[in-house]
Amino acid sequence: MLRLLERFTNLSAKRCVDPFATRQKKQEVWKCLRRIMDLASARSLESGGDARNDTRLELCAPGLLQVETEERQFSGEPILVFTNNLSEHGVAVIARQPLEIGESQVAFAFWHEGPLYFLGCVRRCQHVGGGFWAIGLELSETISKTELQSLRVLAEKLSPETTWE
Repeated sequence: MLRLLERFTNLSAKRCVDPFATRQKKQEVWKCLRRIMDLASARSLESGGDARNDTRLELCAPGLLQVETEERQFSGEPILVFTNNLSEHGVAVIARQPLEIGESQVAFAFWHEGPLYFLGCVRRCQHVGGGFWAIGLELSETISKTELQSLRVLAEKLSPETTWE
């Protein structure tokens, strides 16, 4: 029990970085997502009837989600999702299962000129019917594929050129 507490304390300390470092990580996410938005469409779609300040871009692309476990690892079966829309701060995806809103981090991977990997958290989860859920992810940082071995192999298959047999 003591080892678990020490490990959790060390992980918590690593995650409690100064606000400037957190802001810098989020700016990397914004930069990456904004580039995708600019390249994907000359015109951005405003979300109608919503009091949002963010521009939303409709984008349908396959992606993968993986939820952080209690051991602070990304393991288990990835969830196949499809992006619905994209903003500078996050992405909305459609999934076949709900995810819990809250503290657990999620790893998100999708393809745009190569696989992209992000860490974030679930901010919204709403049943949309037919066994599908709309999930809003707030993305907090970009990560390299070496940090997320569990998604790397499958993320490579998200390329539009990949044929599934």
